[in-house]
Amino acid sequence: MIDEGSINEAVVSVLMSKGSFDSDLGLEVTTEIKVNKVGHLLIEVTSMYYPPDIGIEDIREIAKKLNFSNYEKYEDISYSGCDTCDYGSSYGYALRFWN
Repeated sequence: MIDEGSINEAVVSVLMSKGSFDSDLGLEVTTEIKVNKVGHLLIEVTSMYYPPDIGIEDIREIAKKLNFSNYEKYEDISYSGCDTCDYGSSYGYALRFWN
């Protein structure tokens, strides 16, 4: 198992290096661990209003930081927020890593 802080640090450091979210506007990236076993990790990466920008190279970099050899963008996530302003929404994807 990998500690939650290391997982969050790996994801956020890759996304920040790309400039794919702006914390000054309150657009924070959230990581939620769904599965954390030896050799298998499933996390959800989301933010309000729009999904964080991530490509296969970024997922590969996260996998490398967390010592996984296999990775995939597993599922898209989309939860609407307020009907008029979308406040409280959550958009992103699930990422799966395994050895």
